[in-house]
Amino acid sequence: MGDIQPFTASHKGNVISIAHSGNFNNTKQLKSELEAKGAIFLSSMDSEIISHFVATCGISDLDAALKYAFKKIRGAFSLIMMVNDTLVAVRDAHGFRPLSLGRLPSGGYAVASETCALDAMAAENLRDIEPGEVVIINQQGLNSTRLDLNPHKQFCLLEQVAFVRADSNGFGFSVYESRKLMGTELFHECQPDADFVISTPNSDTCAALGYSQASGIPFEMGFVRDYYTNGLRDSFSERSEKKPKFNPVRSLINGKRVIVIDDSVIGGTDFSDMIFSLRKAGAKEVHLLVGCPPIRYQCDYGIHFQIGGEKLPHNKLIEQVQNSIGADTLYCLSTGGLLAAAGQGSASFCKACIDGSKMPLI
Repeated sequence: MGDIQPFTASHKGNVISIAHSGNFNNTKQLKSELEAKGAIFLSSMDSEIISHFVATCGISDLDAALKYAFKKIRGAFSLIMMVNDTLVAVRDAHGFRPLSLGRLPSGGYAVASETCALDAMAAENLRDIEPGEVVIINQQGLNSTRLDLNPHKQFCLLEQVAFVRADSNGFGFSVYESRKLMGTELFHECQPDADFVISTPNSDTCAALGYSQASGIPFEMGFVRDYYTNGLRDSFSERSEKKPKFNPVRSLINGKRVIVIDDSVIGGTDFSDMIFSLRKAGAKEVHLLVGCPPIRYQCDYGIHFQIGGEKLPHNKLIEQVQNSIGADTLYCLSTGGLLAAAGQGSASFCKACIDGSKMPLI
């Protein structure tokens, strides 16, 4: 239970609770430094380091304690913390992860990693918390301060592609519109002849809608969730003893040329089984288009996914993967096309998982 967020600890009558998204990249060094001073760790979470630094510096001057702690931490994260009745929100100096500030109908404040969570609380979305900003909220109101760092914006590109919900704003831009533009960019880059466009069930439909509207090819619902066998197997395979979770609409697909749009290759879709199910339903051609370049490198900044195999081809050529999954076409959106759709300049996004580029964290 020690590794479940939020991490909570008490010190001299003060209660500290911390939750964060992302990674501290110098955790091992910081833990060694604190353990040398007698600190005892109860979990493997990065968050616990913050509680030790705050306790060491003294909660009476919380602003100074936070600045001391975050000067030492290197990483990519958004973090919220409760210290007694004070709420603290911190975003790393690069702004890798989104973090938004909202106002509740009662007049209080709320902080969330996605703006759709503010909608659920009927809160007004005020603004993004800026890279390197520390927001402290208590009975006296809201106070904003900056970490004494030189921030260089590097937003996580995969947040915009797949992780943030489509009804949110990510990095100041509509995720829904961004993903539709990914479909538009896909159409500009790859135009197979087809009768209709569908989306993969594990993907949202935004990119497929964008492709359909740009191309004039109708968008259809190609798969229906099988609620009667829900939970048995998150796959399409009819070669398994267990039934697929999604079933293709045979009357729609039989004899047709189908464009299948997936927003990325990190959602867990088993493409070969999906294409097998479409072929079995009578699809004449299956063209798989992906709204993101291939993910070829592990992320050092807090996103965990599998590298290798069909889902995330590391060193495989696209043609090899296309043949292995049985698609007539397999095309991944170019990095330039993705950046054009994402709503920010190229310099504003981290692309390390796509091109292997790394940047020093501050």
